[in-house]
Amino acid sequence: MEILEKCPFCEHDITSGTLEGLGLSHETVEEVRRLREEGKLTQLVFLAVKIVRTVQDNPQWVKELLDEQSTKLSSDLRDSFDDGKSQILKELHELMGSPQRGKIQEVSITKRLKTAVPNDAFNPENSTRKGEDIECTVLENNDVAGTIVVESKNVKSWSRSFIEQVKQYMSKRGTEFGIVATTAMPGDALSHSVMIDGVLVVKADSVEFAYLFMREYLTTKAQLERDYQSKISQLKLGEEVIQELRNVINSGGLNQIIAAVTADIDNIDSLVNSTLDYIQTFANRVKKKTGQIRSQVSKLMSDHIEVIRAKLESKTV
Repeated sequence: MEILEKCPFCEHDITSGTLEGLGLSHETVEEVRRLREEGKLTQLVFLAVKIVRTVQDNPQWVKELLDEQSTKLSSDLRDSFDDGKSQILKELHELMGSPQRGKIQEVSITKRLKTAVPNDAFNPENSTRKGEDIECTVLENNDVAGTIVVESKNVKSWSRSFIEQVKQYMSKRGTEFGIVATTAMPGDALSHSVMIDGVLVVKADSVEFAYLFMREYLTTKAQLERDYQSKISQLKLGEEVIQELRNVINSGGLNQIIAAVTADIDNIDSLVNSTLDYIQTFANRVKKKTGQIRSQVSKLMSDHIEVIRAKLESKTV
């Protein structure tokens, strides 16, 4: 269905198709109508006719006008392109993280982690060589307990590629512990932290707590592994002892040991019996001597005591 417009000059109906054929739009017709209502239309028509006649009679003026318009159009296009390019670059920086803002965040995180755990070592130099932003060395009693990789992301939008990037760094460093400290969390994250494929993702503001948690996880795992290896070593030692016993039994060595022990027992029994016989003989000799002593005492009493008693009685009288 054709749309009808009112001619601003004669008020007759004009179809939209006719206006388009003349290179006119609805907005142009409305502008002309507004000028007529303001009483400026007639003056503008006369001025336009005069300009056209002047242009027709002055080709140089037309050329200069065209050059001016071309220069203006070229400038406008260039400005438009530069603005668009700047906007695109800005959006890319916002998406991937501005290098300058990202570096500031890396330095800030490094200082905050060093304050939280002064004994650990933090190295942010790998970020300038297409490596992880911060390599953290966990130290326990001056011994290296393990490594934690921290990647800083100052971005507006989360990307799954961050996880794959950190996993590559973890593989390169030979560690199972990695953290992404980001300003934009995954869309399905229900809190300020989430574990994705073994990588801990946290808000950049909470990186210290995440590091302390990951550090405790690392040290506990290392201690459990040491305890496990100790138990395995003990089991291996026990197995070696059992194997030695098995070898001794199978080779007849145990029978030899048993025979030697039995012979030693028999020798001991013989010595004990000999000792008992000697003691018994010695006891009999002692008893014989004591019998002789009793006999001498009796003889002494019978032979001398009565004589002594008689003499004592006579003196008393």
